[in-house]
Formats: sequence, C-alpha cells, structure tokens
Amino acid sequence: YNSAFGYNALGAETGASRSTAIGYYALAVQNVGSGEANNVAIGHAAGMSITSGTTNTLIGNLAGDALTTGASNVAVGYQALSSEDAHGTNVAIGHNSLATLDAGADAYNVAVGYHSGMGMSSGTNNTLIGGLAGDALTTGGDNVALGRSALSTEIQGSRNVAIGFEALKDLNTDSASYNIAVGYQAGANVTTGVENVIMGGLAGDAVTTGS
Repeated sequence: YNSAFGYNALGAETGASRSTAIGYYALAVQNVGSGEANNVAIGHAAGMSITSGTTNTLIGNLAGDALTTGASNVAVGYQALSSEDAHGTNVAIGHNSLATLDAGADAYNVAVGYHSGMGMSSGTNNTLIGGLAGDALTTGGDNVALGRSALSTEIQGSRNVAIGFEALKDLNTDSASYNIAVGYQAGANVTTGVENVIMGGLAGDAVTTGS
C-alpha cells in the first residue's frame, strides 16, 4: 500500500506500508522495514533523509529533508522544518518555517507563516502564527505570537503573549518576561520591560523598559 513517483522515491523501503513519496528523492532512504510507516512526502527531496521516522507529513521542496528518525511532524513549504533530525511533534507551515529547529527533544512548536520561527534552534512549546512571527527566536520557549512581525526581535526570552500586527515587536529580554500585548502595535517598542499587560491598538506603544 505504498505510492512512489519520481527518481529514487521511496527507493529503499523493504517491508513497511502506507507511505506516499512524490518527487525526486522523496523518502529515498526510508526503510522502516515492517508495519505501517504512514509518511507522506511530496516535493523535491522532501523527507529525503528519513530512515525509520514515521507518521510525518512533508510537502514542499526540501521540506523535512534532514529528518531521520523523527516522527509526527508536519512541514509544508520550501525548507520548512529543514534541520530537525531525530525528534518530532512540530508543525511548520510556510517558506522557511522552523527551518533551523533541531531541538534535541520533541518540541511541540507550531509555526505558520512566511519565515515564522525561522531562527528557532532548540526552543520548545512556541505557537507562532503570521509572517515573520517570532522569526528571531532561537532558544526561547512557551511564547505565543499571532500577527505579522509579532514578537519578531526576541531571541531567548520566554512566556510572552503577543497578539496583533507588530505586537511586542522590539521585545528582547532573553529571560522569562511574562508580557501580554494584544492589539495593533501593542507594546511594539517594549525592549526589556517585563510583566506588562497591554491591550488595545497602539496601547503602551511608548513603553520601552517599563514594567
């Protein structure tokens, strides 16, 4: 019950079933060996390094192309989730979304949008939705950013909620800062302030270091 279309697509599998590989080198080295693999890879070199990882859905050229044993990932878009190898439970949708993530553990990140979470290396439990949302985050965790360029400067900080266009855009505390900003450019100029609750369009837009 496998489907393979393209040069060397699903070219190594011996016994596992229920995989779909469409494109040059898609799932080229997968060899789960038995049972059900349930991988879907569509695009040039999508999932090309998967060996025994299962239940991955990878759509787009080079999507999930570093995955080896990682499982239960979703990557849609050019180079989405392009560095993670051995772990799973991530959702990356968009060009270069979570492109550099290699968390060393199941990370439970969700990134949707162009370059969303693009700089993430080992951060976990982040939800980033919108073009450039959380795109500078590397090791930061437990953040929520919803809106274009929301939380787009923070690198290592955690436990912030930014909802709205450019909400908390300039924040970069590199610590657990517990800021909440909801609204168009809400808290957009906060740099190192912590424990602020800012709600409304342009609310708190002049606050920088205040807490």
